[in-house]
Amino acid sequence: MTKEEKLKKKRACYEANRERERARDRELYKRNREASIARIRAYYLENREAILEKRKEYRRKNKGKISNTRFESLMKNKYLVVKFKGKKMSVSDHQTGGSIETMQTPTLKGIRYDTKLGKNMIVFDSGTTNRFNTRIHGGEILLRSWLGFSKYIHVNCTGYIMEGRYPED
Repeated sequence: MTKEEKLKKKRACYEANRERERARDRELYKRNREASIARIRAYYLENREAILEKRKEYRRKNKGKISNTRFESLMKNKYLVVKFKGKKMSVSDHQTGGSIETMQTPTLKGIRYDTKLGKNMIVFDSGTTNRFNTRIHGGEILLRSWLGFSKYIHVNCTGYIMEGRYPED
């Protein structure tokens, strides 16, 4: 056997071993991926009720804060402003400019609510918002949970807050 033949045989053996290793690695990756997906599915199925309850709690918390601000504006007959900046939501008195309350909202994803006083804020005037709105029907707030669920909260021109998208003009 010549030197070239020995080298070819060695290369063929090396390539065959390399291909077997690649096939084994692909099979291990596939098994690990399937096992990971199965673990995620099992976790979700075991904790489904708790996950859905957390989701409802986040919606109630954010919708409730805005509703409380609306009712406070209505009862005290004053202008209250809800401002959104990043993940922070703050309530302030428009006449005095003093901050009433500030809260972090980690699920806040987006705001589509503009007023004559500025963007990303809602101004309640005795419970309604139509005096300061730039769009006729109000606007919407997008909430996204850590698990990826999305929900819109729509605040209309009368100050009524409901779940759903902003109606088209």
